[in-house]
Amino acid sequence: MPRRHRHEAHALRRPAGHVFRGRTQRRSTAEVRAAQAQFTNDRADVTARYLAGTSITTLAREYQVSPVWVTERLDDWNVPRRNRPGRDPAG
Repeated sequence: MPRRHRHEAHALRRPAGHVFRGRTQRRSTAEVRAAQAQFTNDRADVTARYLAGTSITTLAREYQVSPVWVTERLDDWNVPRRNRPGRDPAG
């Protein structure tokens, strides 16, 4: 069986929007802002948990917000950042 040209194989792929349609529910802007407000209201608890070793990813999943957003809030709150696990602190 002859191999297809790259452009032919690419043309037969299904678009990602079609493949993943219906698998996740999109949240409204109000729901996202409510989750962010809850995170902000729990600032003292969030800061204490992060400093005790809870990861940014864990906090983001728990509050259903983006890890990037969590990182930005911790930076805004002047919380000292930890190195990523497995990283050499010397660089």
